[in-house]
Amino acid sequence: MVSGSAVGLRGRLWRLSAAELRAAAVEASAEILRLEAVRVAVVDELSLRPDDQVIASRGVGAWLAANTMLQVRDGKKIAALGAALRPFPAVAARFDGGDCSFEHAVLIVAFCESPPKGMPEEALPKCIDLLLAAASGVEATTTKVRNVIATLERLFESDEIPPAEDVDLNELRIASTLNGRVVVRGDFDALTGEMLLSALSNLTMPTPAPDGTPDSRSAAKRTADGFTELIRRYLDCAKTGTDGGQRPHVNVHINARDLAEHRDCAATPSPDGGGMAVSDLDVGHMP
Repeated sequence: MVSGSAVGLRGRLWRLSAAELRAAAVEASAEILRLEAVRVAVVDELSLRPDDQVIASRGVGAWLAANTMLQVRDGKKIAALGAALRPFPAVAARFDGGDCSFEHAVLIVAFCESPPKGMPEEALPKCIDLLLAAASGVEATTTKVRNVIATLERLFESDEIPPAEDVDLNELRIASTLNGRVVVRGDFDALTGEMLLSALSNLTMPTPAPDGTPDSRSAAKRTADGFTELIRRYLDCAKTGTDGGQRPHVNVHINARDLAEHRDCAATPSPDGGGMAVSDLDVGHMP
C-alpha cells in the first residue's frame, strides 16, 4: 500500500482493520522520513556537481523548486541542510537512518554551526550526542530539542550578551506582495516578545457570538485580528506625531463611474435616516 499510488486508495481503505490502518500510517511516516533523507543527500551531491540546468537556475534549491511542487524557499532549505550536514557526520548518520526529523536536524546543525561562545571545541561531540538523544524516537519534540539547546547555551554562557537579551539582533521586515497584501516577519529579544504577547493576550482570546456560538476563527486569524486592533488603538491615542506634515490617515478613492452605477442603491434612505444620498452629489463634475 505504501509503495503504491494513492489514486483510488481511499476507496479500498474500508477493507482494512484498525490495526492495519495504524501499521500503514506508521509505515508511511517512516517512508517519508527515508525519502526526505534521500532527497537531501541527492540534492547535496548535485550541488557539488552542478550541471548546466542547475547553474542556469542559480542554485540547486531553485532548480528543485522549478521542477517539483516545492516552493523556492523549501528547495533552498533542503539544499542548505545538505551542505550543513557535511561537517557533522554523526547528525547526518542519524538523519539518514530515519531517527531524526528534517526540522530537528536543522535545529541541531544550526547549534553546531553557531555554538555558545563560551563552549570549548572539545565539548561539541558530547553536545551533539545530547541533542541527538532529544531528537531521537517517537517521543522527540521540537520543544524538547529547543530546551536542550537553551540548557547548553546557559551552561556555556560567556560574558557576551545571550541571544535572548541581545536587542541588536531584533528584526522586523514588512513587505508588500504582488496582490497588494503585506507580509510581516520578525525576530525579537525575549523582553520585547513578552511585551508583544502581553499586549496581544486579551485581544486574541476567543470571543463567542452574542447568541453563544463559539468563535470559529483560527488561532492565527485571532492573532491577526488582535494585531490589527492593537495598531488601531495606538493610532486612536493621538500620540503618533506627524509624517510628512500629516497625521496618520487613510485615503479612500472611489471612481465616479462606480458612484454613478450605484446611484439608486446609495440613494435609498438608511434605517437611521442619516447620511447623504449619492443623488445629492454632482457626479458629472467629479474627477
